[in-house]
Amino acid sequence: MVIISLLDKLEQAVNKGIVSTLFTTAAIKKWIDKNNIQNDETGKNYKANYIDGFCSSSVKESTSTKYDKRVVKVKGTNPQKYEFE
Repeated sequence: MVIISLLDKLEQAVNKGIVSTLFTTAAIKKWIDKNNIQNDETGKNYKANYIDGFCSSSVKESTSTKYDKRVVKVKGTNPQKYEFE
């Protein structure tokens, strides 16, 4: 079984036009719920608190130890929007 990260799944959805190129955490939650996106490692749904921290830890400038950072914050947006670089 191939394990695909949430970040890769999100990028694929953005590239296919399923998710807007500028996205919020709320948009990610809606996409996950609507499409029953699950964690490939566990086979379970993503928990809300994981999704809440997902974007901030995926931001290129973040201090998180996450190795795969391809998202940038779009300045001056409220709620905070993100995009792939």
